[in-house]
Amino acid sequence: MFATMNRRDLMAMLCSGAMLGMLGYPKAALACGSTLLRVGVDAFPRTLNPIEVRDLVAGRILVAMYEGLTRIDRTGKVKPALAESWEPADDGRAWRFHLRRGVRFHTGRDFSAEDVKKTFEALLENPAVPSFAVPGLKKVLGYEDVVRKKGGPLRGVVVVDEHTVDIRFSEPCAIFPFFKFPIADIDFIRSQGPDWYTRYSAGTGPYRFSAWVPGAYVDLVAHDGWWDGDPVHDKVSFVVTGGREASVTAFNNNEADFVLVDADLVRKTVDGSGFQRSLISCPRMQTRSVALLQDRYPPFRDKRVRLAMSMMIDREAVAERFFRGMAVVHNGLVPPLLLADAEHEPLAYDPLGAERLLAEAGFPGGKGMPPFQVTTWPEFHQEFAYYVSQWSNIGIPVELNVVHKTKFYENSSRGEYVAYYMGWTAAYPDAMNFLGELFGGDSPFNQIGWRNAKFDRIIGQANAVTDPTAREALYRTAERIVLDDFPILPLVVPDYVALRCNPIADQHLSPFGGLTIR
Repeated sequence: MFATMNRRDLMAMLCSGAMLGMLGYPKAALACGSTLLRVGVDAFPRTLNPIEVRDLVAGRILVAMYEGLTRIDRTGKVKPALAESWEPADDGRAWRFHLRRGVRFHTGRDFSAEDVKKTFEALLENPAVPSFAVPGLKKVLGYEDVVRKKGGPLRGVVVVDEHTVDIRFSEPCAIFPFFKFPIADIDFIRSQGPDWYTRYSAGTGPYRFSAWVPGAYVDLVAHDGWWDGDPVHDKVSFVVTGGREASVTAFNNNEADFVLVDADLVRKTVDGSGFQRSLISCPRMQTRSVALLQDRYPPFRDKRVRLAMSMMIDREAVAERFFRGMAVVHNGLVPPLLLADAEHEPLAYDPLGAERLLAEAGFPGGKGMPPFQVTTWPEFHQEFAYYVSQWSNIGIPVELNVVHKTKFYENSSRGEYVAYYMGWTAAYPDAMNFLGELFGGDSPFNQIGWRNAKFDRIIGQANAVTDPTAREALYRTAERIVLDDFPILPLVVPDYVALRCNPIADQHLSPFGGLTIR
């Protein structure tokens, strides 16, 4: 049936009172517009310039307007997008991409290999405002010259012909096809002034820019010339709800058709009446932990202290108590969807063992440990209050510090906290995203300062292996090295949970960042 219906007929049927009544949806769903999707977002994006974007809200909007050479489906598989196919060369030191024909930008211009080169160069023009895509370009030949403004083009990007482009690297880069780069009409962008994104979009995606009302909403409309067919909706409006409880209220008041539920509101929302038929969830492609800065707090340098803190966390209880079972208990560092963790020993809950280890480390009952704080932001207040209570039960002198999310990001990136919440969501579907990025000796995202030469050597080897099975074996070895040293405290990972007005919106919930509109 769905294969033969257009989006207007399908949405009209799903949003009709009769159909929704049969499905048992709440009253809010009855008013859902037939071709409009209103998505609640926490805050207004700082920019919609794909070349500079670094905040999650903007990223969720831009994914509807801009596409990469490849895309990731909901299962984590790499699929063709602006490139129809690709193959490695020179033992992983180069990749050739065969580009899709007949693709047009929202600006009306045809997409070609030159646009790939120009986009890559534009992404590197302002290193002071790097985008999420920049880490994927660091091994491209000429990267340092462009970033340091020594002149010349990004020589590792070679336009073979109008629909073929080669990417060459200074060292093997087996995972390059996993990266998503927002390909844009750079010539158009440069012709429209610095605030161009408040009036236009310059991508190839299923939706194009329509309206920008600061502090209120961003509207997109269907790109009728999209190469992949008819977009699901005629219009998508990203409405600022204020986040947290306000998002749930906006959904209940029929002011939004799709909202993500903050982690600390999952229990309340699941237990509440009227939402059961509207709830959907999916696992997060994410890892969560308590980061411990050993150079800032000497007791953390003793592995026994770190293990004792971990052994005071009952992860199964956390999953049920705070997330009503909508959570995954990781035994490893990499999400099980990317690297199965069945071979790892479950992280034990053992208060008596924790007390013993703390005493062996020279801190019986926490005596001799200087007071310290563990810091998070409001979304995880309740969860972290539990951890602080548990650690206090064995005498560890810890207090909870809850700060605004923006301040948290600024201070944690500068290493100002001794212990703090650390979450990392996959930018691409490969374990390198969680191992090399978070623990690599030269990674800019290694905030805890952990170093291990053997680990770095194995990660370097994995970078050069294009065979997934062989690369996975190296990842397992690297993950084991980190787990044996235990520099962080792994935490339960809650699912992405959303409220939506009808089932057609289910396809928008994604393990990668929570939301993908197509």
